[in-house]
Amino acid sequence: MAGDGKVIHRRGVTEVPGLYFLGLSWQHTRGSALLGFVGDDAAYLAGLITSNAPSPDLTDKEPVHA
Repeated sequence: MAGDGKVIHRRGVTEVPGLYFLGLSWQHTRGSALLGFVGDDAAYLAGLITSNAPSPDLTDKEPVHA
């Protein structure tokens, strides 16, 4: 956090691995904090999160049968 209590981020991405913010005022655009427009920021963050997510190591685990 900055000295003024605001989150330090770029488009909701912080320097802390795995810590993201959504819905902040002026996160990326004027509409970032508005319900009707936050979807663009959500899609951006979802793309980052899923592209950086490690693949689970399933090689030594037995399959789960539901």
